[in-house]
Amino acid sequence: MAITNNTDFSAGAILTAQQQNNFPRGIMALRTRTSNSGILSVETVTIAAITFTAVANRNYRITYYEPQGVGAVGTTYSDVAIKNGTTTAGTLISLGVNNATNTARSSSIVQWVGTFSAGAQNIVATGGPVAGTINFTAGATFPAFLMVEDLGTA
Repeated sequence: MAITNNTDFSAGAILTAQQQNNFPRGIMALRTRTSNSGILSVETVTIAAITFTAVANRNYRITYYEPQGVGAVGTTYSDVAIKNGTTTAGTLISLGVNNATNTARSSSIVQWVGTFSAGAQNIVATGGPVAGTINFTAGATFPAFLMVEDLGTA
């Protein structure tokens, strides 16, 4: 992955447009969920799609965080995923595992860093058990979230 580092700045130097463009642009899209996902037995959209406009040749970081999962009897583990699209049928771009069982809760964080082609992008978070059921729990003081950040030029 290409990274365009910025230069050291010194007094009296001229700041160029390219140097300004190299800086990160911060959060491009964010969606939170402050309620439980409900009992899931199959892969389900856990945080609805967020949309942002990608610029070619820029690095983006996508983070999906679930504060805790609670499995039922028979739950072995659950997949948590970031997909490019608006449904579970979207293109998988990152996958993580939540190890929640009926006796242990577990949080999950999935990240992806890369570039997109220019234009509108839809990103969705999904989750579901490999066996059994899972309930991803969240609240006002411990929200689940899906976030896209611009890291700078590639």
